[in-house]
Amino acid sequence: MLSTEIRINGSLIAHLYVHNEGIIDLEGYKDTYFYRYHDVESGEQKEGHITHKRSDGAKVLVKKILAKC
Repeated sequence: MLSTEIRINGSLIAHLYVHNEGIIDLEGYKDTYFYRYHDVESGEQKEGHITHKRSDGAKVLVKKILAKC
């Protein structure tokens, strides 16, 4: 599980939880991930699934998810 917080001047504005649900493509080693993004200020919550090549790293995964939110 991966979690990250987004803060401005120390105040939490959003957080993101990501859970690896397993390999879906044995040839490309892509995994499917479930994510839940919560915007603290608005109370809005978004969740979904995304595929990601684990070897690309966590930063790339977070960028992909934030681009969807």
